[in-house]
Amino acid sequence: MGMHAHMEKHHAEIQRIMKIRDFKKRQGAMNEHMKAMKEGDCPMMKDGMGMGPASGTKK
Repeated sequence: MGMHAHMEKHHAEIQRIMKIRDFKKRQGAMNEHMKAMKEGDCPMMKDGMGMGPASGTKK
């Protein structure tokens, strides 16, 4: 998938998640989204450039 198409998909998913009113359900949806990105949907996440303490670091 091209980067533009990937970003559109990611943006649409985040918009869907942000519409969830229940905090626990929203958090669960975000966790699933992040897991999917890490497992192969997002090339940047595979390279270690995701969110969190180790963001952008490679050893």
